[in-house]
Amino acid sequence: MKKKLLMAALSIAMAFVAAAPAFADGLIDQKSASGSEKIGIISTALNNVGFNARMNCAGNSSSNYNNRNVDLYYIVQYSNDQTWRVDTAPGNNRYYIESLTTDAYKNIYALNIYRYNSNYGNCDIMKLSGNEYDASIRYLAISDGEPFSYGFTCALQHYYYPTYFVGATRNGVGPLKCDVRWLASSANDVYCQWTHVFNHS
Repeated sequence: MKKKLLMAALSIAMAFVAAAPAFADGLIDQKSASGSEKIGIISTALNNVGFNARMNCAGNSSSNYNNRNVDLYYIVQYSNDQTWRVDTAPGNNRYYIESLTTDAYKNIYALNIYRYNSNYGNCDIMKLSGNEYDASIRYLAISDGEPFSYGFTCALQHYYYPTYFVGATRNGVGPLKCDVRWLASSANDVYCQWTHVFNHS
């Protein structure tokens, strides 16, 4: 009898956990990222400036490399340089945003915070292996909807430097004069809010 009661209590507890929402105080449950979602990302603040821009690995290159700048650029359909994969990392609500462009050795590159005085706070990409600390990102939900899916809006906060958020800024960098940087800001700043806009096929 005790065993049956224990099993019943366990079943109720498991059902409760399964029914719990994926969001808690704006955070996204780590299990929400499949690791296989392939998305484009657009700044919500710069969406209506006469072009449809995407978060983009800067320059023309068929191969990624360390400290390649990230900027905004006109949409190029199915470009690996504008397509990103959200991958889970060990820990609570910790993710990497990985470029679909690799290098000759198939190394994965992820969004990175540049922490040197020459250009502190720049958002670039670095080889993920060995750089997991600076590549760690926390997702904060801005809109309702399915995380990591088309139309989902979020803020991207650095996991270990929580005062910094990935933001779009009009500072004259790149063809569209819009750079992507880590800004000392908050999730409430529209320049630090991003929407997933298309799936790579």
